[in-house]
Amino acid sequence: VKCPLCAPDSRHIGFSADAKLQSVPATAGEPTTIAEVDSTILGGTWARDGVIVFSQKRELFKVNDKGGTPELLYKPDSGIAFDPEALPDGRHFLYVLNTSGVYVGSLDRTPPVRILPDVSTTVYSPDGYLLFARQGRLNAQRFDLKTLTLTGEAIPVTREPVENELMAPTVSVGQGGALAYEAQSPDQL
Repeated sequence: VKCPLCAPDSRHIGFSADAKLQSVPATAGEPTTIAEVDSTILGGTWARDGVIVFSQKRELFKVNDKGGTPELLYKPDSGIAFDPEALPDGRHFLYVLNTSGVYVGSLDRTPPVRILPDVSTTVYSPDGYLLFARQGRLNAQRFDLKTLTLTGEAIPVTREPVENELMAPTVSVGQGGALAYEAQSPDQL
């Protein structure tokens, strides 16, 4: 089982298993198939309007959470697109391109825009910051949701390393702004 993701209302959990993108009620129940997919999904996100964006075979796809055939969103010229993260407007999302950094993509297929040179899983915080790894440490930088641009300088949030063996931080931010991250101990480096 791979790619756990939560519906915006927290009532369903999405995952991939047996070459299918599936959903199961968070309180218990039987999984339902949303779409047939490749068995290796490299991250996914559930946007608020019932669209799931996921990465497979180095490309980004979207599918309605009620089911259907995945539609290609982006196919990079080179590299692998992975770890999409929905933004609060429900139309845009962040994703990582392993050859060049973090991009903002759009469900309407507007050409993506690179916003960070760092190849790092990136999370949006409800207080208006993007959280990402730079030189192994967790950083925050102000992000304007209206213009989809970064402002100001990146601010280190941690002193200890946060990147795992995949060079990605394990970080999560709750709706109230609570931050949780996994620090790497010296013996993990």
